[in-house]
Amino acid sequence: WSAPSAPACLAVLSPFLSNLFGGPEARMVNNQGKEIKAKALAGQVVALYASASWCGPCRQFTPQLVNFYVQMKQAGHPFEIVLLSADRDKKSFEGYLGHMPWWGLDYDSGAREEALGKLKVEGIPHLAVCGRDGALIENKVNPNALNAGAMSRWLQGLKSS
Repeated sequence: WSAPSAPACLAVLSPFLSNLFGGPEARMVNNQGKEIKAKALAGQVVALYASASWCGPCRQFTPQLVNFYVQMKQAGHPFEIVLLSADRDKKSFEGYLGHMPWWGLDYDSGAREEALGKLKVEGIPHLAVCGRDGALIENKVNPNALNAGAMSRWLQGLKSS
């Protein structure tokens, strides 16, 4: 017998994420002005981070999330985070994204505000996680559960706790 293989990964963006982002061609931007299409996230664990620059608890949580992100990327995990900004203007979004090493759904995209509603975000910060197959695994991650064990479970399509 051989060891179990890794869960199957989609070569295309899942219907859930495609719908959430406004299609596989939806534009993501980073703090260096680079762009990717949403379909580039296919096959990865994707965390959806609802946050805003004006939110004190968000500004406290973001550095913790940055540390977790960097650790998981250094460990070679197929992991990305997408900022779903609740900022009031594009300049605030761009300034806040400047403190993050991940992608943000284009501020001017109508899908950004719709995504917050589809995830039923009632307060920020709010972190949701989709597995490598693009299905929503958990919609409200406990910030204290951000560790290698959580990533291991997410890679298997399981909740972190």
